[in-house]
Amino acid sequence: MTAPNYNPNNGPSYGQPQQPQPQYGEQPAYGAPAPQAPNPYAQNAYQQQPAGQTGYYNQSAYQQSYTQEKYNGLAIAGFVCSFLFPLIGLILSIIGLNQINKNGGKGKGLAIAGIIISIVFMVLSVIGTMSGFSYALLSSLNS
Repeated sequence: MTAPNYNPNNGPSYGQPQQPQPQYGEQPAYGAPAPQAPNPYAQNAYQQQPAGQTGYYNQSAYQQSYTQEKYNGLAIAGFVCSFLFPLIGLILSIIGLNQINKNGGKGKGLAIAGIIISIVFMVLSVIGTMSGFSYALLSSLNS
């Protein structure tokens, strides 16, 4: 049995013949395997991970970015209410839009849509009410 060859730069080679390493800037000889640099991303099995990191990604950064991407509840409620109760939907959508502009978050489009839909429904209801009254007034005058 032979003892493994040891090279402090490359680690033990376990009986494999050593290839001469080219100097900096030299090309390796034809047919010789290219020299390999140590992998800077390889983790030592005995190395402790930094605090706050588990697995292959930084979990705290993932949770932080996830919490910043929440929808504004008032924007959602204002959008839904704008179809059924336009005045309440308008108020909730305006409050939600102000909160989004102030604190950030998602749902700005929902808040704007809730405002527009509420206004359109209120205008249509006013027009419908006026036309109903005018029809009732005209039919009472004709009879």
